[in-house]
Amino acid sequence: MRTAAAAPRVRPRAVMARLLAALALPLLFIAASVGGPHAAAGEPGSVPFLQVRIDRVTPEVVTTTSEPIVTVHRIDPQRR
Repeated sequence: MRTAAAAPRVRPRAVMARLLAALALPLLFIAASVGGPHAAAGEPGSVPFLQVRIDRVTPEVVTTTSEPIVTVHRIDPQRR
């Protein structure tokens, strides 16, 4: 008569090592993407780079059948 095979012995240190590796690896990738350096060029800052003021646009109504030309005018504030 055969006896049932004994279950393999679970090593607590090995289980803990695998658990820590499973948790630490995704956190490492998240920390690297969030905490990494940011490119200075092409990113908006807190100071506005350019401000545009449009005083008049002609034609006032543009449809799909109208001419594909829109003219934008800015009135010089010194001439007002």
